[in-house]
Amino acid sequence: MVGNISQTSESLNIPVPRLIVFRFVSITSYSDNPPSFSWLSFEGASKYILQLRGSTGIVWRKEVRATSETTVTYDGETLLQPGEDYIFTVEVDCQKSYTDYQFAQEDRIAKYVKEGISKIKQTDFPNQVKSKLLAQLDDLLIDRNKILNIIQGIIRQGSDSEIICFLDDFLAQGSAVKLLANISCYNDILDGLGLFVSELATTRINLAKYCELSGISTSLIKEIGSKGIELALFARSFNNEMTSQINVSSIQPDCKSWCQEHQYYCGIECRLCAHCQG
Repeated sequence: MVGNISQTSESLNIPVPRLIVFRFVSITSYSDNPPSFSWLSFEGASKYILQLRGSTGIVWRKEVRATSETTVTYDGETLLQPGEDYIFTVEVDCQKSYTDYQFAQEDRIAKYVKEGISKIKQTDFPNQVKSKLLAQLDDLLIDRNKILNIIQGIIRQGSDSEIICFLDDFLAQGSAVKLLANISCYNDILDGLGLFVSELATTRINLAKYCELSGISTSLIKEIGSKGIELALFARSFNNEMTSQINVSSIQPDCKSWCQEHQYYCGIECRLCAHCQG
């Protein structure tokens, strides 16, 4: 249950960053410098505030104008250290108000999900692979509904806080779910699901900070925040986690002729193929 919320002017303007990305990143060697960072665009943003934080604090901060380009190459003065964990965040600017936003886009989300499920079922993957992917998607949708119930419960109690309305809009845009409706290969599925995990992690971390500053129950803060960090950690290794569960040899046993015919291939099995060594 959501605890009582103080409806003071301060509570309506709680200083919670409007994060659309919270991601753990690392590099394996110095040769990986400088890395590039990408994110999904956010409708209504005029600029993005990028930040990279390490164990010693903020190592890089950059503001970029919101355009169709959502990939930026690291240009900080300090080389990133191999093996060290960094937290990459993207925050949208605060120029747009979301308190008057009309949240009526769940039908669009349902359409994206239905199309994504249909695309997964239409693939040539073995049934066990399809089952694993669909089960993962189902788990993420359940978690999304849990988050929405908390957010909408706060709204029903009378809160018109900017951050709560922003989070409702963030989930309503469904950028990661939309990717699943347009998948064309195995990597697209993993990318879409991985970004969905990251999106839910970011929402939980924002929401936990809001609950903490609003004085909402400690147990709820702990549950929301710990699950958010857990999802963020899982998102970092999502492709490897899923790949380790899949018998890639059963998907494309003879990729030599396939690669020769198509000239390229983006599937995980090709990276493990003895014919072309990835």
